[in-house]
Amino acid sequence: MISDRIRNVARNYYELYPPLVKNTVSIPKRLKEIYSESRWCYVLQNYRASTALCRVIIELSIKEQTKKDMDASIGSTKQYLDSAFRMKIIPTDAHRIGHEVRELANKVLHAGKKMEKKNALKAVEKTKDFLEEVFKESKQQQNNRVTQIVIQIIPRNAVLSPMPPDFETGHWIENDRCVKIQPK
Repeated sequence: MISDRIRNVARNYYELYPPLVKNTVSIPKRLKEIYSESRWCYVLQNYRASTALCRVIIELSIKEQTKKDMDASIGSTKQYLDSAFRMKIIPTDAHRIGHEVRELANKVLHAGKKMEKKNALKAVEKTKDFLEEVFKESKQQQNNRVTQIVIQIIPRNAVLSPMPPDFETGHWIENDRCVKIQPK
């Protein structure tokens, strides 16, 4: 009995793919913590709790993006998702994924039904997809981040050759001649 439970916990742990979030995604710390908790609930076979926490993450993600509490004016999670989509707070894919997680969680939260393992796993995985969609950087944000990194590495007043530096000398090579980085 206990050994079966431990075996199932171990199986659940290895069924979950590592929560590899794309490097262009910056998820707030408290949402990461709740997501981690939902994963552990899944691992420990608490499928209802895992799925309910996934729905919490959907709602809190929208609140995080708006920087305000929309509860008083919105109502149900369905309305919450639809309003966030209409107001362009969440993209199309996040809207669709959010509704998938909401519908799974409704079975637990409103009907008190048993949550099947496969549906709990689906909720956890879809929640990761939702987080990635909502918190991914725009192309402009990605370009700004790269620019900031380059500015930190290369002095602003430097004139650079399009060729990479020679690693032995640290000088830039241009048309087979060595060129030092020159201030403008």
